[in-house]
Amino acid sequence: MNLNDIISIADKLKKEYGSRNPDEICRGLGYHLLYQSFGSHETAIKGFVITVCGEMAITVNSDLPENIRKIVIAHEMFHALEHCGMSLCGYSERALFDELSDMEKDANLFAAELILDDSDVLEALKYADSFFSAAAALYVPAELFEYKLRLLRSKGYKIKDAPVIPHNNFLKDIKVS
Repeated sequence: MNLNDIISIADKLKKEYGSRNPDEICRGLGYHLLYQSFGSHETAIKGFVITVCGEMAITVNSDLPENIRKIVIAHEMFHALEHCGMSLCGYSERALFDELSDMEKDANLFAAELILDDSDVLEALKYADSFFSAAAALYVPAELFEYKLRLLRSKGYKIKDAPVIPHNNFLKDIKVS
């Protein structure tokens, strides 16, 4: 999927539901949002989406900080919207964060576009003393911030390259405690 398609999907949802909040959009779409403690060990599951009997459910690790839960929900929402046309669609940790997967990259780009407002990102870049402090000011991991910068560049903004190159599996490495 190209960047314009991802931007279009996110923009349509933001407009339709009048929100960037992935919780609100999921509920508006009729998706069940479930929170479950999966522990805080290094390989803890962050989230997954499953469809059973036509009902879509996104389950998120309740041990994650709120700002990370929103990213995981948006990421999983993209999978639900774009990749779950079958009656059962679950992702194991290994498959979910496959570094070589375009689906993962697209889900990360979607999460960045849904959650991060262009003007907020541009403002953070203007006043922050570094890429990392701009990401921190917006309470997002540097990797997600870099995905948003890619999207802004595709919209014509002149933005320097980030000092990080995120791997599609960056969410896997986020600490839960």
